[in-house]
Amino acid sequence: MADGRVVIVGGGGVGDSAAFQLRTDGFDGEIVIVSGDSDRPYDRPYLSKEFLRGEVEREKVFLRPEADYESARIELRQGVRVTGGDLSGRRLFLEDGSELQFASLALATGGTPWRLPAFSPPDYVYPPRPPPDIPVRPPPPPGAGARAPAWP
Repeated sequence: MADGRVVIVGGGGVGDSAAFQLRTDGFDGEIVIVSGDSDRPYDRPYLSKEFLRGEVEREKVFLRPEADYESARIELRQGVRVTGGDLSGRRLFLEDGSELQFASLALATGGTPWRLPAFSPPDYVYPPRPPPDIPVRPPPPPGAGARAPAWP
C-alpha cells in the first residue's frame, strides 16, 4: 500500500484546492491529482468567457503556475481517466492500464456536459473543455440583443 499517499480524482478547482490545502495544513505525504484533462487545473469561468472572447491570454485561465505544483510536491497525472477501482484494496485502475494505490482518496470529479445524440450543435457552440481544444470565439452574432452581455 502507498503509505500516506492521497489521490485526488478530478483536476478542476476542487481537486486543486484540496491538494494545496493539504499542504497548507501540514500534510507531508504524496499527493497525486488524476485528471482526464490534458493540462493543469484551469478556471472554467475565465475559459468560458474572457478567454473565448480573446480578452485574456491562455496562461491566465490556469489556477496556478506550473512551478507551484512542483514546489508543493503535487504530482499531476494528466490526460488519463480512472476506469475503476478496488476500495478495499485501496487502488484505482487507470485507462492506460496502470494502477494507483492510495491511503486516502478524494473524489472531485465535477460534471460533464451532456451531449444530445440527435442534436448536432452549430460550429459556434462550444462545451467547456480544456483550453488547448477551444479556439477563440468570434463576436456575438448580429441581433444577439439582450443576450450579448452573457456571450459566450
